[in-house]
Amino acid sequence: MLYLYTAMKIILPQILVLLLLLLLGCQPRQQKVYYPNIERFQATPNKKIITLNHLQHTDSLFSILTTTDSIPVLEIITPIKKHYFVLPKRTLGCSPHLLKLRNSLFITESAVEKHKKLPLTSLHLALERDLLNNGQDPDYATSSKQLTLYRYVPLPQLATVLVDIGDAFKTIETSQRNELDLQIIPTQRDYRLPPPL
Repeated sequence: MLYLYTAMKIILPQILVLLLLLLLGCQPRQQKVYYPNIERFQATPNKKIITLNHLQHTDSLFSILTTTDSIPVLEIITPIKKHYFVLPKRTLGCSPHLLKLRNSLFITESAVEKHKKLPLTSLHLALERDLLNNGQDPDYATSSKQLTLYRYVPLPQLATVLVDIGDAFKTIETSQRNELDLQIIPTQRDYRLPPPL
């Protein structure tokens, strides 16, 4: 009986340490998701990663965007994923009024707007209609490479809206089994056109 007690006294701490190491080793690693894809992220030279979670004000984001010569990549950290959005070179100083309206989709914290205002819950449908149009309907984007999403969203909601856009984009791209493009431009102003008279 004394031997059993001594053996348990020696073995039990070792078993507890092994169980603890096993539990720590099984913790899931944070998945990384790249928009539009990992190839674009890796091929982007001179990129500047901007972590949205660390910014306090919308002005902070635009201050960084206007003072960098690098290609901006927005990083959003959630409990289970890290999202990376490669922004196009023409991110700043670009008014959608200079582009074809059919190739623009406007997103706010509560709505998606093209020809009419839709609730943000319709984001997947609106994005799919534009991404997969391929010039067939003259009211929607010429191609996924031409479609530009303009986000006029305050900083507190920006990360959530971006993740929603990214999730919808990945779902559409996966269902099509071909590579689509995603161009997102953050704006400080609401560029949506006024309703017709």
